[in-house]
Amino acid sequence: MDTRTAGRAWLRDALQQSRSRTLALFAAFEEGLAASNLAVPLSPQVNPPLWELGHVGWFQDWWIARNLERSAGVRCDPDRARSASRLPGADALYDSSNVPHDSRWSLPLPSPADTKAYLAAGLEETLALLDTTAESDADLYFFRLVLLHEDMHGEAAAYMAQALGIPIPRDAGFPGPRAAAIPGTLWIPEREWELGRSPDAKGFSFDNELCAITVQVSVWPWSADCTAYV
Repeated sequence: MDTRTAGRAWLRDALQQSRSRTLALFAAFEEGLAASNLAVPLSPQVNPPLWELGHVGWFQDWWIARNLERSAGVRCDPDRARSASRLPGADALYDSSNVPHDSRWSLPLPSPADTKAYLAAGLEETLALLDTTAESDADLYFFRLVLLHEDMHGEAAAYMAQALGIPIPRDAGFPGPRAAAIPGTLWIPEREWELGRSPDAKGFSFDNELCAITVQVSVWPWSADCTAYV
């Protein structure tokens, strides 16, 4: 199923799978960084893992539960005032457009347990709203957005773990085609690849990908646990 055109039933399952992967990745950070209480060095390549976790939940709430123009899809006014957050002060903590990267190390973040509870409540409401949403591109636009956003942060968590030397559990890896001749290796096949989308393409598109170009992709092997090139 293409996420860009996925319907309610597929999105419901995918949102839950993505959240399970998010929590599995965070558990790897909790184990690997237990001695430092989840503290990581300030670096432009990473975010504090606890901030990353809270940001994923905040983004979902911002565009789903708190978005009064959710059903408008791309016609939504992004600057329209939102309803109150379920977590007081969440906008000042997790809005990545307004919270400078380096300041994220000194923010008064909720505890891991409270952050997980925040995400759980947000996902429960997201799924309840999804169940009553119409099957149209406009109505499903933000559900597709938050799914792709959470998967994107899953990828970020994987390279953050690699940079910090933290093993990634197998259940937190990203699935893909496996090369039969080399077990445990994922391959991106050599081919022409279209990057971006036509503005009139059906289904979901990010606003920054609406100018499609064709590029030649060479073969790249990647280890099955997503921790390193082979």
